[in-house]
Amino acid sequence: MNKAFLFMIMLVSASFVGCIEDSTEDTLVEDNTVDETAQEEVSEDEELITPVGNSTNMAPYVDAGTWNDDQWGEHIIYDGEYDDHNDYDNASFSVYVHWSAIDYDGTIANAGFDLNLDQTIDVFVDENSGAFVKDQTSVNGALTLVNNASNTPEVTWSLDSVRYGTQCGINLHTSFMFIAEDNDGDSSSELIHYVHGRNIDYEMMGYYIDLGVFGLTENHYSMFNTTDCADGPDIPVSADFYQPEQSNGKTFYQLRDINRPILLSDVTFFLKDDTGSTYTGGNGFGEIAMQFQGGTEMGIDTSYRWYGENTDLIARAETIANDDGSNYPVHFMDNNGDGLLSNNDNFQIFGTGPDYNGPAESGWTLQLRFDPTGDIFISMPIP
Repeated sequence: MNKAFLFMIMLVSASFVGCIEDSTEDTLVEDNTVDETAQEEVSEDEELITPVGNSTNMAPYVDAGTWNDDQWGEHIIYDGEYDDHNDYDNASFSVYVHWSAIDYDGTIANAGFDLNLDQTIDVFVDENSGAFVKDQTSVNGALTLVNNASNTPEVTWSLDSVRYGTQCGINLHTSFMFIAEDNDGDSSSELIHYVHGRNIDYEMMGYYIDLGVFGLTENHYSMFNTTDCADGPDIPVSADFYQPEQSNGKTFYQLRDINRPILLSDVTFFLKDDTGSTYTGGNGFGEIAMQFQGGTEMGIDTSYRWYGENTDLIARAETIANDDGSNYPVHFMDNNGDGLLSNNDNFQIFGTGPDYNGPAESGWTLQLRFDPTGDIFISMPIP
């Protein structure tokens, strides 16, 4: 072969080999770049992975509330006489509660009720679930609430709108809490808001729920004696009596329903004859409450002899109680001695009979006037 031709073939072959080597190097560089990126991504993912273990704890699941829908299901504890509103410092209120607590990754260590919302259990329960509290502070299994942090009395003006129209009353509600703690120290709680089942009127305020319970104060009690119910709307007085009872010339009237309390000193009575004129032949009109006006004894409350303090007025009450209607044709008895015109108080009107010598006759009426407004709020006819 010609040496010159052979030399040319070698040069051409050498150029092809260089191209192949360069292409291989480029390819290797690109592959290395991809590998490095993948390694960096794997490294970042590994940094975000949370190690497997028991370093986190599940707090307990809890549920609680009140279950007795009966508005009289609560219990009132008294520490005094019914006629003394200052003797109820230890009064308390109880409601029936239910509760349940469960811990999926451990056990319940403590559970119970926080009464003053300080995140501390005040009354512990022995079971993880139940509906009756077995504790010395409970009443028949109901939870006793004492000095709650969230006691809230709210004044309202619609106690019984169908029967009497607008009236004065108080709604009572309070909050407390159920707390469950697990064996790892975590806890959960359930806030419970309880609303008393009945709007409190003056009678319930005086005999069922008293000062100190749910934050009630003397101001709440006193508001019932105002005409506007704690700056609310003016509330006309309305009252109703049972069917009168007659015996040997005496007519007996017992108060059944009155929409709010009235101080006896704010009520004046009038005995009217069949012409509508006030009887003036004896004590046919005047004050009901036992009192002195200008040094003169007033009043027809015969029950004052049992609870009164003034000896002269006690003697007057005894005189009226023993009178046959000759001098005092109208007698009144404050049934509970609270100084208020309230349910079950009664009037006795005397006519002529075997045992009585009063002036009243059929067709006469007894009228009661609310002095602050001048309204005649009741007129009771004699059958």
